[in-house]
Amino acid sequence: RNQLDIDRNWRINLGGSIDEGDAILSPVLSGAHVYGASTDGRIEKIDASSGRRVWRTNIDDVTITAGVSVGSGLVLAGTDQGVVYAVSVEDGSVDWQSTLSSEILASPVVGDSMVIARSIDGKVYGLEPYGGEVSWTISRQLPALTLRGESKPLVVQGIVITGFPDGTLAAVEES
Repeated sequence: RNQLDIDRNWRINLGGSIDEGDAILSPVLSGAHVYGASTDGRIEKIDASSGRRVWRTNIDDVTITAGVSVGSGLVLAGTDQGVVYAVSVEDGSVDWQSTLSSEILASPVVGDSMVIARSIDGKVYGLEPYGGEVSWTISRQLPALTLRGESKPLVVQGIVITGFPDGTLAAVEES
C-alpha cells in the first residue's frame, strides 16, 4: 500500500459552520485569486498562491444563497431575499445591488453584455452590468411540485441557455 503525504499550502475560514438546509457556496478561481462567500454575508478575495486575504466585504443582515461568480470586474452573489450583489474585484466595495422577485439559488452569471440571474419562482433576468437595472425578464409557470434548487444559466456567444423546472430548455439572445 502506498501512502501519499500531502502538505497543506494554506487554509482560510470564510464563515461559520454549515447547517442543514444552508446553501453550499462554491469558490471561484479567476486569474491569481480565489473568490468565496459565506452564507452570513461575507465575500472575500484571496491570493491563490499564498492564501493571504486581499479584501473582505461584509454585507450586513443578508443570507447569501448563491455565488460567487466573477467577470467584468465584478464578484456576484445572490441572497434568500432575491437580491443580487455586485462587488468590485479591485477593493470589494459594493458597486450595485438589484432586487428581483424571489430567492436566488443559482450563481448569477456574467455574460458578454449582461449579468444573468435566475430566481426560484421561474424567472430569468438580464441585468445591466454597470448598475444592475433589469433589462429583460423571461419566465415560465412553475409546475405544482418542484424541488428546491436551480441550475445556473449558460451564456455562449451572446445566447443565454437555461432550463426550467417544467422540463423546458430555453435559448434567448443576451441583449
